[in-house]
Amino acid sequence: MRVVNWLASRPRLVIAQRGGGFYVTRGHAIRRRDGETVDLLDALLSLGFRSGLCVGGYSIVYTPPGGLYLEKLTFFPMIRRRFAECCATAAELVACLDRQRIGYAMQGGGFLISRGTLVQLGEGDVRDAVDWLLHFGVTGGDKVGGYSIGYTSPVSPYGERFYFFPLK
Repeated sequence: MRVVNWLASRPRLVIAQRGGGFYVTRGHAIRRRDGETVDLLDALLSLGFRSGLCVGGYSIVYTPPGGLYLEKLTFFPMIRRRFAECCATAAELVACLDRQRIGYAMQGGGFLISRGTLVQLGEGDVRDAVDWLLHFGVTGGDKVGGYSIGYTSPVSPYGERFYFFPLK
């Protein structure tokens, strides 16, 4: 957690992201306590930072090199929200997530929810929204609450996520 707090307080080393998060790319050298100079991204990866890790109030996603985006570690702020109502079905949960604007907005009106988004339904347990969706049996390819659902697994380079694409 100390490392994440240190990163968040170094605007010259990280790139701010809308919504309060940030990401780290290659090209920023830091000096370790032993005097060795290393790339910041390499240092974080060697410390075990990876997709699916939740630390210091952030959910982390690793983007590997060679794709559409630069290699980077993205730190999404973890969101904790309590819903007054208790959802009994997948459709009610998806409607609740949509109404509360819990996920990250996508172009075209959809949204995505990454691991690290904590939700309390009614007076029930606090769980990760991804776990709630899995609990209700939601999976990629489903059509729920006016959305076509996409899902990436924990081993995906983007981490475990649910994507909600509006049905047209």
